[in-house]
Amino acid sequence: MKATYGVMGMMEWIALIPTGHNIVRVRFSGGSLSGYGVTPATFTTSNPVVMKMIENSHYFKSKKIRLIETEEEEVSPQIGMVAFKKEKR
Repeated sequence: MKATYGVMGMMEWIALIPTGHNIVRVRFSGGSLSGYGVTPATFTTSNPVVMKMIENSHYFKSKKIRLIETEEEEVSPQIGMVAFKKEKR
């Protein structure tokens, strides 16, 4: 599974997320603000540990970080073929 998280109103942002006795840096980038609208700075991962860490953070619980999109892996009957199914939120 792949998940894309976003931060509205930011062009770039590095979230410092405390995990145990450490702090993990998560870099959001690619955002824009213009007269045509707002594109959030995003971070995409397929690592379930990073997903859990982000979703348990105070930034996610306070809705500063939001889940934008998820992609589920679908294994095809053909050997070695993997497809992704997108789901927007």
